[in-house]
Amino acid sequence: MKKQFLAAALAACLLLAGTGAAAADDTPAHPFTDVPADAWYAGTVEAAYRDGLMKGDSATSFRPEGTVTVAEAWMITARLHSLSHGGDGNIPAGKAWYTGAQEYLRQQGILDKALQTLREAQGYIDSYRPDPDKAASRLYLADLLSQALPPEQLPAINHVTAIPDLPAAASAEGAARLLTLYNAGVLTGKDEWGTLGVADADNVTRAETAAMAVRLAEPAQRKAFTVREMPFTVTRIDNAAPGLDITMFLLEVQEGLIQCGRTTPDSNWRYGYINTEGKPVIPLEYDWVS
Repeated sequence: MKKQFLAAALAACLLLAGTGAAAADDTPAHPFTDVPADAWYAGTVEAAYRDGLMKGDSATSFRPEGTVTVAEAWMITARLHSLSHGGDGNIPAGKAWYTGAQEYLRQQGILDKALQTLREAQGYIDSYRPDPDKAASRLYLADLLSQALPPEQLPAINHVTAIPDLPAAASAEGAARLLTLYNAGVLTGKDEWGTLGVADADNVTRAETAAMAVRLAEPAQRKAFTVREMPFTVTRIDNAAPGLDITMFLLEVQEGLIQCGRTTPDSNWRYGYINTEGKPVIPLEYDWVS
């Protein structure tokens, strides 16, 4: 693990030089041939690699557009937590390369909290456990990262009061952790409304993850922004039909239409669209806009 990080500096100021700067001879400080110098993520991938937060998919590949796995999310979060709490970021391996990070986060109580948010917001049964080899959802990754730094190292630079696609079933504690990342400028949302992408089960890229990790580690890279206020609310509907408990939430904006969805206890999805005035265009089976 590289030791550019010092916990005291992490809390106070920029740890390293700006992420967009290359070496003096313009040679990138990484070995990855699949990270173009003009890509939006080139600077943050370089910083994440240099800072020891992320490694390549191979000796010469970063796979920036590939999805980040649950195991990778554990390791990145564990490294950030260690560095921001006075450690050196070195997480010993266990039986598998990621089990040391998994155990580290379990001891810190981070895994249980992130799993609880996932169950509450997406309706997973109590026995559900994320598969370390599968893709990490945006919600799970964000909640893990929200616990990586002490609160005092995440001062607010934005004023975001709600995440439009976070279901009401999510606990106030989980929602507050996620809002901390928005207000600290680590998360900016997928669109002008500030949606997180709760329904995105498998499309958090390694490039996006590098950007979030670097914003956590280097305060100067955090983003100030303003979200547009929703002209309507998407609400939770309980017992819309006998024995049926439906959670409704906004998914994403698509060319003037806003896609909304619902999940049922058996995790089945139903989708519909409304326009930006909140009027149903392709309605769901039940009324869901208020």
